[in-house]
Amino acid sequence: MAEFYALTGTRVSSDADDACCPLCQQNNQCAMTRPDCSNPHDCWCMQLDEKIPEELLEQLPPELRGQRCVCQRCVERYWRGEMP
Repeated sequence: MAEFYALTGTRVSSDADDACCPLCQQNNQCAMTRPDCSNPHDCWCMQLDEKIPEELLEQLPPELRGQRCVCQRCVERYWRGEMP
């Protein structure tokens, strides 16, 4: 988990709430929320060609920043200009 935090700036656990995207409330598909995963490189976000935009992360409520992951769908919607 420490390596995942170092790479993504997000702390996650296997808590059900951690698997929920704080923007759309859908499953964020974070590999680190699965009990069988210990490698942060297995997560979809680690496969991206670019980092998740800070502007998108700034839309998270302050208490969830660095605590919960956004989902791939929200990231893609942001890149397509479908999210503010």
